[in-house]
Amino acid sequence: MADNYVKMDKLNSAKGTLKGIIENYDGEDLKAIAQQKLAVIEQEEERRKLEQEQIQKTQEDSIEYNDKTE
Repeated sequence: MADNYVKMDKLNSAKGTLKGIIENYDGEDLKAIAQQKLAVIEQEEERRKLEQEQIQKTQEDSIEYNDKTE
């Protein structure tokens, strides 16, 4: 189910599903898979956050440059 949420770009739902498995499932095999998938999602979220920050900084730098040249 978490994989389907990821495909739909619903990362919070995917994370919630995986955390539920990690917290409640008795078998270590599935827990390990869920932990790996959760780590990948968290890395993707961090990558997106950094990308968004870079875009915002570029836009701010562009605005500052335009203000100085006008």
